[in-house]
Amino acid sequence: MNFEDFSLNYHLSELNLKVVKSYAKLFFAEKDERLLNFIDNVASDCNINPSELNFSEESLEVLDRWLVNHVECVKLTKEEYEVVRKSLPDYIDINDWRFSDVTYSNIINVGLYLGEVMIHKHPNLKWEQCLNGKKNIDYGQMIIRVGKIGMNPMRLVDVTCLKIVDNSKSPKRLREIVHLWEEYL
Repeated sequence: MNFEDFSLNYHLSELNLKVVKSYAKLFFAEKDERLLNFIDNVASDCNINPSELNFSEESLEVLDRWLVNHVECVKLTKEEYEVVRKSLPDYIDINDWRFSDVTYSNIINVGLYLGEVMIHKHPNLKWEQCLNGKKNIDYGQMIIRVGKIGMNPMRLVDVTCLKIVDNSKSPKRLREIVHLWEEYL
């Protein structure tokens, strides 16, 4: 499995512990280079100097504006829809679309950046792998422990992108996430 397979796999509890733990090694091996490439790409897209994406809370405003224009959806095939439909009870509504692969990659990158903003603001925080019980929604995922609660920045950005699609979130989404999680410090 590669970095994105792990980062977007919300069913890591189905894998053996050795494979799950290998994700943490892969994460730390690729995180910094992936962030540098992402920062360069966003700076180029936004026509700004990469130094403006300096992991400050203010830099999240640039990412908020950038992210709104980089969420793409693709329609599920009939087969894909049936797989999803069969995996959930009938009373749960499902979409007939999913995020594009490029959007999933952006979710990971923005999540990494968001996590690093928290760590830069609060140096006592760090990335760690959630191994607290296979029923934990973030089992196997890389999180930032905020008090007793684990923050999964990639999952938060995933939800933020859902809000972008349905236009139900304010323009300062990422900054709001930081402020919300700071309440738990």
